[in-house]
Amino acid sequence: VCTWKGSQCKNNGAMKIIEFESMNVTGTIPSELSSLQDLQQLYLEKGGLTGSIPPSLGDLTNLRVIDLNFNSLTGPIPKELGGSDRLVVLDLNDNYLSGDLSVLDDLPGLALIQLQDNAFTGIIPDVDLTNLLVFQTHGNELSGSMPQTYCGKLESNGGSLKSLTADCAEVECDCCTECGVGAVD
Repeated sequence: VCTWKGSQCKNNGAMKIIEFESMNVTGTIPSELSSLQDLQQLYLEKGGLTGSIPPSLGDLTNLRVIDLNFNSLTGPIPKELGGSDRLVVLDLNDNYLSGDLSVLDDLPGLALIQLQDNAFTGIIPDVDLTNLLVFQTHGNELSGSMPQTYCGKLESNGGSLKSLTADCAEVECDCCTECGVGAVD
């Protein structure tokens, strides 16, 4: 397994990184990935993945990066991901994911959140994400207002947040660095 193109292992042979970007990986994400307890980075972007994100990914306590963008994934972000205390990158843009964003309440260590161009609904939760650098939510069906917690983290306000996007016609956001154009059909 450690000789697969796109994989890296620790000296003890435990899988550390799976990076299958643009390798046209198809099918569903196997729940058996949860047996890779030393996995830190999961990149399955730009493939042909379908189905939902397995809740068992929340069992990967060392996981720091989940990058599943540009696939055809459906369903909600599993609430079980909230157990991923070390998760810093949640990159799920350009899929068909739906449901609300309440899982963000349980992921305070996130630095990069890319959820644009999906079918998420509801409001953007007010979460104090101390390390946040990028938060992109445009191209969804979200509503309400951008919480001022995020606005206060912008670089222009002395914080570290570089990019804050939303569909400003649906989500009131006078502090967004960019406004999207709404949900993509």
